Amino acid sequence: METCIKSTILLFALVIVIAFLVSRLVTAQTLTALHPLSGSGGPEATGSERSTAEKSEYPGCPPPVMPEEAFFLSEYLRLTLTLTADREGNVLNVVISTPSRAKLYDEYTRKWVANHWKMPPAKPGEPELRTFIAPIVYPKREKPPGGHYPTPDYPLGFQQSGTEGLVVVDMIVAPSGKVESARTILSSGHKGLDDYTVKWVLKKWSFAPGQKRLVRWPVAYLLTKRPFRGGFPN
Repeated sequence: METCIKSTILLFALVIVIAFLVSRLVTAQTLTALHPLSGSGGPEATGSERSTAEKSEYPGCPPPVMPEEAFFLSEYLRLTLTLTADREGNVLNVVISTPSRAKLYDEYTRKWVANHWKMPPAKPGEPELRTFIAPIVYPKREKPPGGHYPTPDYPLGFQQSGTEGLVVVDMIVAPSGKVESARTILSSGHKGLDDYTVKWVLKKWSFAPGQKRLVRWPVAYLLTKRPFRGGFPN
């Protein structure tokens, strides 16, 4: 009986020691949400982009530079990355801990961060490995005021086949607000979905009266838990 009690005490002590060592090995810090930049992100970046970059919590963690078309999905590209860094600040691993609703650029963002970020060196007393939680938040795009933009129906055939895609359309808008012509400048990868989108905006969309103008806008077809059928985000 005495031997059993001693063994239990030793086992309990061992668990406490292991828990302490693990807590010393890894700790988690949550970074301030970062807003990606469009284009090169270099010296040609706009003033607003430079301002956003300057707000990065750590100098070695610039906002990801994304293709322009990625911003068409705006709020549907919110995601969270989890990074592991050593004492020198070298990023050892990056995983997508919370994927975005769109998912189209999640892996692109993960690789960009893995290749460009360096965390600050560990302070005295900090663990050998540190975990950082990095929210990536895209700025929301606003629909032009005064227009009528019914959401395109998601063709059933494409839903059933699991087909998703982003169509970017250029529209020539007459002074009356009527869409005179439209063409696809970024294909979803499915001609049928592209053509369907062009026909939809020509027939059903209208803008506020004004000067003749070119309007570029995305239509996203995404299979999500909360159905989003395309067009302007609500």
